[in-house]
Amino acid sequence: MNLKLVNAAVFLLIAAFMLLYYGMVYFQMPSPLARGIFFGGAITLCIGLLSQHQVKNRKHAFVRILGVISATLAGGLAAFYLSGLDAGLGIIGPVIAASVVGLAGFEILQKLGKSELAPPMYCGAFIGMSSYAFFSIEMIAAVCLVSAAVYILANDLYAGSGGKLGTIAFIGTTIVRKLGENLF
Repeated sequence: MNLKLVNAAVFLLIAAFMLLYYGMVYFQMPSPLARGIFFGGAITLCIGLLSQHQVKNRKHAFVRILGVISATLAGGLAAFYLSGLDAGLGIIGPVIAASVVGLAGFEILQKLGKSELAPPMYCGAFIGMSSYAFFSIEMIAAVCLVSAAVYILANDLYAGSGGKLGTIAFIGTTIVRKLGENLF
């Protein structure tokens, strides 16, 4: 079976699991059994996606992974900080903050010759749009790490398709918000 097809199917199933869970929360039906089934299925799908991931050059892959993690963290933390200025100064909100981070990040990374890190930075900017009412700076950092891992695993999927970065940010925020309610 084609590896890209398997990866795409697993990624779609992970996204479907997240939407299913949000539906359960919205309709206030998350029993402990349903949560266990949901997270067990989601973890199994993530492990399946990870097992399908092939690394050709381990040294190059490690440097790339560090770059993706750094770019996602930088984008997420910068956008979260800038969007928080809205509460105190009334100058900038989450949408403008994400736009500023995305555009500035692309320009800076392009000048550094690292334009391939612009998408993970923009994914981080989507994460940074999260509300201060629900997320702390530590939770945003955790979301960035989870989303960077999902980005790395799903990097070859949906080339040229819209919505991939937002879906990855959605998956990361959902996982950290639900698993981290008692940790943060």
